[in-house]
Amino acid sequence: MRQTVPTPRAAPDVAHARRDLAPGARVRAAARTVATGLATAALAGGTILPEAEQAQWNAVGRVNIAGYNSRRMCTGTLIAPDRVLTAAHCVLGPRDTPATPGEIVFAAGWRAGAAAADARGAALEVHPGFAEGLAAGEVRIVHDLALLTLDRPLDGVSPLPVAALPEADLPDAAPLLAILGYRADRPHIATRSAPCAVTHRAPGAFVTDCAVVEGTSGAPVVAETAAGWRVVGVVSAANEQGSVAPEPFAWEAVAPLADPPR
Repeated sequence: MRQTVPTPRAAPDVAHARRDLAPGARVRAAARTVATGLATAALAGGTILPEAEQAQWNAVGRVNIAGYNSRRMCTGTLIAPDRVLTAAHCVLGPRDTPATPGEIVFAAGWRAGAAAADARGAALEVHPGFAEGLAAGEVRIVHDLALLTLDRPLDGVSPLPVAALPEADLPDAAPLLAILGYRADRPHIATRSAPCAVTHRAPGAFVTDCAVVEGTSGAPVVAETAAGWRVVGVVSAANEQGSVAPEPFAWEAVAPLADPPR
């Protein structure tokens, strides 16, 4: 039985937000606290990914960053043998400068202290529109995307390609999605939230009714398509209704790695 997509009481602001938004603001930017990932007061539910399904989702892993006198983590997705997609705010340090690629390690399929494969970063590209033209401390959620090139391909791990978020002809035919990520309160095993319904769409971003917590920043929002599971969004922020995700499909850096439009 398909879930009916609720009509939002008001269209959430998914364009941009401040990192220092006061409590109660409609959108709390995940980048508000760069060092700790996604900041939100709500504790999401979700279930632990069963061990029998782990291999299917090994493309999802932890993005671990050492530096700036701290260690921190987000979630990322292997979308090509040597490319990891995550949120831009996950890879920024003090003064909004990107981390040194070599300080970043991607641990694919991290589970109970072991990874299916891992590699260090060799190059890092942050979406050029992430903070362009905004005041200090502001972020543009629709461009909260980063692409990490690894120093070697991850053999034995099947990437999860990017695709466009499916269009819905009718409100009750909107795509049902899932979010997989590594929560700060459950950092050594992936958590899955599903099904997630799209509650609002705006150019380049959308809102789902699945809540997220710290550590889930950069996690993939996935949709099951005729070609298999595909990444259609990247967790960036939280609001009262759930989670906000930019769509990576249109980014020029990702487009060559994405499924062609259907």
